[in-house]
Amino acid sequence: MNNPWNLLYLKFLEFILPLIADRNRDYQSEDLKIHVIYGQMKGLYQTILKLYMQDEIVNSTLVDIINPNNPDNYVKNLNQIYLGPKVQADLIALKLNPKDIEKFQRRCLTFLVQLSNEIYKRFPFTEKHIGRTKYFSFVYPENIFGVRSISIVADIFKKDRTKIDLQYRAMREHLHDHLHLNTFDFWKAVKVQGIYPDLSDLVDKILVLPHSSATCERVFSMVAQNKTSARQAMELGLLSGLMWGKSLPNLNEKNCYDFEVNKKFVSLHNISMYDFKK
Repeated sequence: MNNPWNLLYLKFLEFILPLIADRNRDYQSEDLKIHVIYGQMKGLYQTILKLYMQDEIVNSTLVDIINPNNPDNYVKNLNQIYLGPKVQADLIALKLNPKDIEKFQRRCLTFLVQLSNEIYKRFPFTEKHIGRTKYFSFVYPENIFGVRSISIVADIFKKDRTKIDLQYRAMREHLHDHLHLNTFDFWKAVKVQGIYPDLSDLVDKILVLPHSSATCERVFSMVAQNKTSARQAMELGLLSGLMWGKSLPNLNEKNCYDFEVNKKFVSLHNISMYDFKK
């Protein structure tokens, strides 16, 4: 650890990796993210680009057409690449060979360019369905008054745009006292009103859209853990029961050690639970 270059690389990673980890947590989350994922990924992508590109180019170019590999878009001088506060301070304070500094900066530049490409590969902003998610931001209660019309969302789901927009605008006026609620509770309150049927149906379709495959992959993993090579004869009903039982604590936001087993729960465990034909 006495090598200053090793320390510089570690400090660079200390700066850049948390930015990626935050978005990775969003992808792994089972919470509702479909309405915010586009904005979050766009923000991350632009943040990375601004570390090695000219600000004016990033700010004036649509995120879905900017080329992260075009050297003409890069900062004019390697010293202008931003590698985090600790690295920037050390490059000034430490008396290092200018050629070694340039080599270090070029390696970091290569990392940032590759990172930009990997982000775009995993979240292609120009892809039809990915691009549509940017219009779902109105689902978040705090964004409602910032979005005047959702007719384009009505078109995506082949709904009557006039009905959707009229109900949406009326809802904004009547339910502004509910904006403190979380997303699910807010739209549940809208649905309970019973006077915005088309809007409620539209939002229901958005709320069930997955933002990643993480949840499905967890289910497949659970299946593999239970239906092993030694238990190939296990019937679907038993497998389903095992998986449901393992999921109960999570569904109730509990852990296995603090999940409350009440009398009603115990009463469900009887011989009928093995009758898979019902």
